[in-house]
Amino acid sequence: MDIGKFTDKERLVFYNLLKYPDYGDKKISEVSGVKASTVSAIKRRFKEEGLFRSIIIPAINKIGYELIMVSYGRFSPTADRKAKEAYFRKISEDKNIFYAVEGGNIVFIISVARNYSEVKKTIDSYTYFLNAHNLADNTDWHFLLFPFEVSKLINYFDYHHIFAQMFDMEDSVDVDVGYEDCTPYHLSKKEKQALYGMIKFPDKNDLDIAREMALSRQGFSNMKSRFKEVGLVSRKNVLDLQKLGIDILALSHSRFNPRTPLKERSYGIRKILESTPQLLMLSGNFENLMVGAFRNYEHFNRVKLNALKIYREHDFLRGEPDITLIPMQSARIIKELDFSEIMEQVLNLER
Repeated sequence: MDIGKFTDKERLVFYNLLKYPDYGDKKISEVSGVKASTVSAIKRRFKEEGLFRSIIIPAINKIGYELIMVSYGRFSPTADRKAKEAYFRKISEDKNIFYAVEGGNIVFIISVARNYSEVKKTIDSYTYFLNAHNLADNTDWHFLLFPFEVSKLINYFDYHHIFAQMFDMEDSVDVDVGYEDCTPYHLSKKEKQALYGMIKFPDKNDLDIAREMALSRQGFSNMKSRFKEVGLVSRKNVLDLQKLGIDILALSHSRFNPRTPLKERSYGIRKILESTPQLLMLSGNFENLMVGAFRNYEHFNRVKLNALKIYREHDFLRGEPDITLIPMQSARIIKELDFSEIMEQVLNLER
């Protein structure tokens, strides 16, 4: 898509839809200064064109999952096409994976695990598959673990940073470097049904979701309100990066100076968030994974040099970041960002 064809009103509305995904059209009108009827028309058209979609993300750290795993790597140049397809099927069938993309012979996966034993079995399984099918060497594949209790989801699929960077818009940033709240929320059977319904049908109204899940409308609405109050769910509006014309998805794995733990880096994190078109930033005390989306290589290189300057000025880095680039216009989305399969497993826990 030619992003230069966006009008000023469309840019304002789109940015605020991404930044305030819980807002209705009236509230978006208030913060953007665009008439509510125009907001509704723009929102409807952009959704019909597939430029964005809405999802509900559960606080998986509160419902039995202890960590996030990010894995990425490059296939061997001699990798067999049928073996690759078998690997993609393995990814598609893994219900712990909630996002996966392949491009330029590079695969990037995000998944969850209930505990270290489970994630170790997963790593062993994928490592065996890659090597048994001559898809990659061990040195070509990386598995990064971020346990919730000692990690922070600094940006967890907020796309407004990307949009603001694309159009040189001012973008306010809030930074909280405290570890994730892992206080468990014990779901009743009906609450599991309600939560699954919210995640499976993010665009349906309360009555329709209640019917789908065999719940009363009032009961579902009460549970939905309670989930929001305790921080169990969050709504996100997710960009289609390919349709928006993003050329590069950049994965950056950084290791940090032991003298600069997470709280000591809060100023640097703010500066990075303000200047980087990122959609994901996971950080522990001494390592970080950031995923950014860039218009082209020149854009990527400019942002990279600025980020490195910030890190080096404060002596944050321990060695150079490991940066991997995925060409998005030719990329294949193996799994769209979606948490419904994870919730299916939560529902199955008592079956």
